[in-house]
Amino acid sequence: MRERYIVDKKTGKLIPRNEAALEKAGFPSIIRDAMAPMQSMVDGRVYDSKSEYLRSIREANARDGGDREIVGNDYRHLMREAPMQSGRDLDRAIARSLERLS
Repeated sequence: MRERYIVDKKTGKLIPRNEAALEKAGFPSIIRDAMAPMQSMVDGRVYDSKSEYLRSIREANARDGGDREIVGNDYRHLMREAPMQSGRDLDRAIARSLERLS
């Protein structure tokens, strides 16, 4: 994987992006293992540890040759659609909807 660089505004030199983020924050980012309790659809157990939950999915796939995937962090339902800019946009949207219906 290629590394990304940014320009340090103080020195004008290129520095790795992850180092720049560390300098800006002043401390490293920490990803916690804890999560809100969640019941697994695979084995029915309740997990509050990300690593334990991931391990259970991997083990279930290994046991029965499954191809289970973990999906999530889908925030699209929180994003609002861009407002229509003009009456023409609305007219086009209605025309497209009517075409789909016919």
